[in-house]
Amino acid sequence: MGVGAGYAVFLSLRLGTVDERAPLMAAAFFVAAELSFWSIERRNWRSERQVVVRRLALLVSASLGTAIVGGLLLLITSGRGVGIGYEAAGVAAAVLTLAVIAALVRRSRALVHPPRRGG
Repeated sequence: MGVGAGYAVFLSLRLGTVDERAPLMAAAFFVAAELSFWSIERRNWRSERQVVVRRLALLVSASLGTAIVGGLLLLITSGRGVGIGYEAAGVAAAVLTLAVIAALVRRSRALVHPPRRGG
């Protein structure tokens, strides 16, 4: 959280318009948040090597996806004089992002706490 606050202060004091490294910073913050969450989980992953390898592969893939999507968003939003179409696309992208996050949360909760049958 402190690193994110430091980056926010850096951006507020910066004279330029956009930080070109923002997609990489987003991917780095994503990886840091995931690793932080993993560190507080109450599981013994040492005995399950395949699970650890799969989770690391997914983490690398997700961080790469975060950087790519951030780069594309930076490219799209850095355009000059955009119209209402770009604004609508931005709103749709934000809504879609929140919908995907909500679906992932629901899925992860179902995996952690499966519904009880016959009770």
